Amino acid sequence: AKDLGILNKPSKTENGPEFTIWSKSSDKSKDELEKSKDELEKSKDNLDKSKDELEKSKDNLDKSKDELEKSATNTNPTGKYMPVANCYYSNYIKQIVNQRNPKDSFSKKRDVFEHKESD
Repeated sequence: AKDLGILNKPSKTENGPEFTIWSKSSDKSKDELEKSKDELEKSKDNLDKSKDELEKSKDNLDKSKDELEKSATNTNPTGKYMPVANCYYSNYIKQIVNQRNPKDSFSKKRDVFEHKESD
């Protein structure tokens, strides 16, 4: 009966005795199932590796942010030194304002760029 591919099981069901078909295709499907399991494990390992790489890149990004902030604070630790361009332009604006209104200063609240004549 095994050579024919049919094996009679002794268990009884409502429709009579159960028959299981044994063939080479079932062995192939088992091999394919094991291969797919192996591929699934490999994909899980790859996923874990990619997660680790993502966390490493996040850590590196945080480190580079920290280094950038440190370098920014180290170049100007006390805030005493303004960049040259800012000093130049702020002095230039003060000179223009003083030429327009020598009596006015920046401390008074008023539009310094509009020259208004008093009546």
